Amino acid sequence: MEISLEIITNLSPSICRQDTSRDPEGWTKENPLYGHDDLIAILVWQELGGTILRSKARSKLHEREICYYHNLLADEKTKVDVAFKQFRGVYELSDARPYLNELGELVDQEELEEYRKIITRYWKFAKRFLDAVLVLDQK
Repeated sequence: MEISLEIITNLSPSICRQDTSRDPEGWTKENPLYGHDDLIAILVWQELGGTILRSKARSKLHEREICYYHNLLADEKTKVDVAFKQFRGVYELSDARPYLNELGELVDQEELEEYRKIITRYWKFAKRFLDAVLVLDQK
C-alpha cells in the first residue's frame, strides 16, 4: 500500500496517545493530536519527503510560546500541517525554519539532544502507524 497524506491525516488521531505525547499531562482523548506535531512531522517526512520545519507557536489567549513542527514537501511549495488542529485556532505560527532536511540531517546540531528525545517517542508511534496501515491493507 502506498502511504499518502490522506492516510497519515486520517490515521493520526487514532494512533496519537498519551504515552507518545510530548506533554502527557496535557493530552486528552478529545484532543489526541496534542503534543504529537513533532512525531507526525517525522512520519510525513519519512513517507513523503521534503523538509521538517520548526516554528514558534504563540497563544492568542496568553503569553505562552512553544516550538511546533510541520512540513514543507519536496516541491518546496506545499506546506503540510496535519497536527495544527490540536491548537483549535488559539495559536499563531511564526519564524518557520528548517529543522530536518531532505537527507535526514539536523540543520542545527545544537538541537541533537532534543531530537534524541523525539526519536525515542517516535518508535512507539511509528509502530502504531504501521499496525494501523496493515489493518487498512487487509480490508
